[in-house]
Amino acid sequence: MAYAHVNSDVPPVSAFAGHLGRPLDLLVRALTARDPDRRPRDAAVALDALRNTFQQIPNEVLDIPANAAPPPSPAAVKAARTAVVERPAAGRWVAQQPPPPPPPPAEKPRRGGKVLLALALIAVLAGAWWYTESGPGAYSVVPDGVVGASEQVAEEALTAAGFKSSSDEQHDSDVPEGEVISVVPDEGQRWHRDQPVRLVVSLGQELAEVPEGLVGMLEADARSALKGVGLADVEVSREYTNDAPRNEVIWASVRDGDMVPTDERVRLTVSDGPPPVVVPDVTGLDADDATDTLSDEGFEVARDDAFDETVEAGTVIRTDPGEGEGAEQGSTVTLVVSMGPEGTVPDVVGMTVEEAEGLLEKAGYEVEVRGFGELFGGVLESDPAAGEQLEQGGVVTIWTL
Repeated sequence: MAYAHVNSDVPPVSAFAGHLGRPLDLLVRALTARDPDRRPRDAAVALDALRNTFQQIPNEVLDIPANAAPPPSPAAVKAARTAVVERPAAGRWVAQQPPPPPPPPAEKPRRGGKVLLALALIAVLAGAWWYTESGPGAYSVVPDGVVGASEQVAEEALTAAGFKSSSDEQHDSDVPEGEVISVVPDEGQRWHRDQPVRLVVSLGQELAEVPEGLVGMLEADARSALKGVGLADVEVSREYTNDAPRNEVIWASVRDGDMVPTDERVRLTVSDGPPPVVVPDVTGLDADDATDTLSDEGFEVARDDAFDETVEAGTVIRTDPGEGEGAEQGSTVTLVVSMGPEGTVPDVVGMTVEEAEGLLEKAGYEVEVRGFGELFGGVLESDPAAGEQLEQGGVVTIWTL
């Protein structure tokens, strides 16, 4: 529409309601001229032109509905389309009547007539060139039915509409091979006929070969292998199992060597390791008994000693993780063992010399070792003995074999 506003005149009224005649065509042409200098300078001038026009059209003609009027003749349409409006010398706009017909030509044609005929022919040819190269005739509408057609059918449709075409190819799982996926510009759009219309043609599904040994890989390695062959859509679920270590692929939705579309979602099940085990309640047990109980459940056991005014020395105060909590098989559970109230010598009998020294120093004592140390065994006894009172900073002697 913007192009028409700039480059096209309003169609003459007589082309659609021929009974109104040329006076109204001239008025409309004057009021809608694209050149501002060719329009009335103000409403007063326009009103004067309007009154002048309607004085030339009988009332009985104005009363005829457009749908009841006889269609205009081709000659009337042609005359209406070539109507012009001129500015009067006084500066007032009026609808001009068509000039009187020219006198009949003399018997002997004059040279000037041929020149005018040649100029008219040149003007027609120039107008035709402009219409097809820059004007409305240089454009056409991309036809419907191109998308989904075969490449050959689409090209023929574009050629019939006056377009040249170019083709790009891409894989598409939903569009069969050889059919048009899309067109640029879209169907129904106006496009300059000198510019090619681009067809995107389907190559069909793009396939990838599933890597070997997918089951048994670690999750990160499996993702990398799938991505390397073009299978990037991976969905992972996790499952406890005693048969595979943590993060190992135990199932895949595709089989080794299969050819599958690259946009297919690959589902993997990955091991989350053995199922968790509930930590048993060993609070109040002797440290050795608690250690045996946890070991029977598959846990590694660590020990941490702490003073406690209410729990007897050598007795388990609590565990970490706590009783009733879930922990992986083979994980470490720490026993917190009471050393009794502060100032009480802890029980180190049966410990290695290194363990006994660490515990006694943690309790605030200095340690003196007697015997052969690590050569033949652990601590046989201590002086003062376990449970006796000794101020922190005192010396505890441990005896080894």
